[in-house]
Amino acid sequence: MNFRFPIALLWPLIVPLTVAADVVTKQVDGSSFTPRDLQDPGDFDTVVIGSDSQTITVTIDKTAVSGLVTYGEKYVIITPSVSGSDTRVTCTATLASSLVNMQFFLRKFLQPDEDQNGNAQDYDCAANGDNNFVEPDVESCSVTNFPDIGRDMIFGYVAVLDSSLAQGATYSINFVCNKVEPGGSACFSKDSTVDVLDKGSTPMKDLANGDTILVGGGSYEPIYSFAHLDKTKSATFLQVHTNDQEDAPLEVTEEHLVHANGKYVPAGELQIGDILTAANSNEKRIITKLESIVKTGLYAPLTASGTLIVNDVTASAYVSLQGSSVSGGNLLLGHGKINSEISYHFISHLALSPIRMACMGVSSSFCSMPNDEEDKSQHDGYAPFVRIWFDLVQLFESQTSTAVQIFLLAAFLGVVSPLYLIESVFGAALAPSAIFIVMTFISLAANKRQTSNDTVRKVKTV
Repeated sequence: MNFRFPIALLWPLIVPLTVAADVVTKQVDGSSFTPRDLQDPGDFDTVVIGSDSQTITVTIDKTAVSGLVTYGEKYVIITPSVSGSDTRVTCTATLASSLVNMQFFLRKFLQPDEDQNGNAQDYDCAANGDNNFVEPDVESCSVTNFPDIGRDMIFGYVAVLDSSLAQGATYSINFVCNKVEPGGSACFSKDSTVDVLDKGSTPMKDLANGDTILVGGGSYEPIYSFAHLDKTKSATFLQVHTNDQEDAPLEVTEEHLVHANGKYVPAGELQIGDILTAANSNEKRIITKLESIVKTGLYAPLTASGTLIVNDVTASAYVSLQGSSVSGGNLLLGHGKINSEISYHFISHLALSPIRMACMGVSSSFCSMPNDEEDKSQHDGYAPFVRIWFDLVQLFESQTSTAVQIFLLAAFLGVVSPLYLIESVFGAALAPSAIFIVMTFISLAANKRQTSNDTVRKVKTV
């Protein structure tokens, strides 16, 4: 299906202006319909982030061009506005009626681009997961709100399609919206298991620095640190059930990266039917069910390769840096408009190259976790170097100019890539020694050249 989103400005929420929007056609199973223009604030209902379920009423009052379905629609304002940082907002809409299908969209408060035909494009999230007209219809969308020149509103659009061709029918949709602040929990649960060398299956809660765990391809690597370790904090985990792991699902927060359909993506983007990579890369794990559960304890071990096998599924040691549900696991530029084609997994692995070399090749104290309560509170259970990395990412995201973002990214790659290349050749443990030997050789060569030049000068003077 090809959905096109209406171009609309939401300033009526802030100042009493009239909202205008282009008429937009959406494709629905071969038929099409045209949603009404936005003319006044009355077109919007309000959903408050963090509140209990709120009810939005949609009345069926339109007929599709083909006459196959009737439909109703409603525009939704997501409040309060989220400002100042990259906050992930997730909204779930539930429609408990049969013979209807719901389509749900979210867009950050940014005027969408237009294609050459003047049609709106690049909405931030579109959900129509089942399209089967079976009760209940539950759709969920997430966006990361970028602080774009002070405009930080988010709005939604929902359409209800009625296959019974009823006119005047009214449907109630329950909305729940929540937000996760930047640097939010992105980890595995305490009950998630890894294979520890000479010990076998071990829950995350029993892991420690130095434990050698399975990372894929039959290889084991030591844990050199934890990106996040908080045994007392509660979080919502996504339970990922697969065809071979129905009773032992992977439990991971939505921001964490897992290897699905051939690449690393945020767990929050997983869908039923996606194929996960198993410990044995020749085996596939097909997602059969996705559920949520709240547990206490957050664990994110780090390995030299940046990968690990959790509940027999290949996962990254890293997280989504922007939380966008349309990123495909890649870093986005221009506040979500440009896909850099650089994966979150790779750029985080690149960024931590100096840390791995310092921890594994110089001293493990570089990767020690905060011990006293004051340090723990300051870093929220994150390793200090991980918190610094998150701060750098937020600095990158705060730039309003895409050109500046591209410059900063190029500068970062230029500085870190040589270190990563050295690590790739010598390994994290030996790379510092290799760098020391090379620098010593360069220094001796420079001194020898300087001495030679001084000797030549003296000879000429004599």
